[in-house]
Amino acid sequence: GALVGFAVAGSLRRRVAPPAMVVLALVAGGTGVAAFGGRITFVGLAAVAFAVGFGFFVGKIAVDTMMQQSLADRFRGRGFSLQDVVYNVSWILPSLLLVLLYQEDRVRTLLLATGIAFAAIGILIGLWARGIREPEAVEAPARASAEAE
Repeated sequence: GALVGFAVAGSLRRRVAPPAMVVLALVAGGTGVAAFGGRITFVGLAAVAFAVGFGFFVGKIAVDTMMQQSLADRFRGRGFSLQDVVYNVSWILPSLLLVLLYQEDRVRTLLLATGIAFAAIGILIGLWARGIREPEAVEAPARASAEAE
């Protein structure tokens, strides 16, 4: 899933705006977990891993693109580093919750709830993002001072 997500993210980016890719990533991962998490078999868990890996990389490419476009050069490295840590933790956190809440008789319920939560968060982010306008281009400091002269 991660390899497929990585492979298709570039071509997908040419057709779909990055915020929509984030929504797609969360919904794809969440739907995969909800659909296949109830099948505690090799095939079921492989399908869950595929969906989550696909969602992770499609979302990662989209979020990285938005960060690169939104930050001024002087803040880009620090902002990107912080965003990278937060993004990775946000995909690991549901697994931690599953470990903390684990009881053998409710694995299917936990996976289903986690998948539904991920997909619902993706949909909510999509609805919220509809009101966001494109950011204005950030001018590089050297360019701005050259134009002032």
